[in-house]
Amino acid sequence: APEQLISDKGYNHDIDIWSLGCCLYEIVTGNPPFQCDDIESMRRELLSSSEVKMKDYFSKEFVSLLNGLLEHNIAKRLTLT
Repeated sequence: APEQLISDKGYNHDIDIWSLGCCLYEIVTGNPPFQCDDIESMRRELLSSSEVKMKDYFSKEFVSLLNGLLEHNIAKRLTLT
């Protein structure tokens, strides 16, 4: 999760939510939502507030779910509580 890269607070529930979004994306597409040639490029992409590219075959409901799970702003990210 992006906040894990910039914070020394360690693990929290918000990271699980982000990870769930990444896992769902990869299960459906066979590829991770963030693909880069090297670790530093991956870090920059994760820290940017750009949205994940959604596939044309995703339903609007699935896109909505992924956007909520992969929200950079923790306050707006979906929760499971």
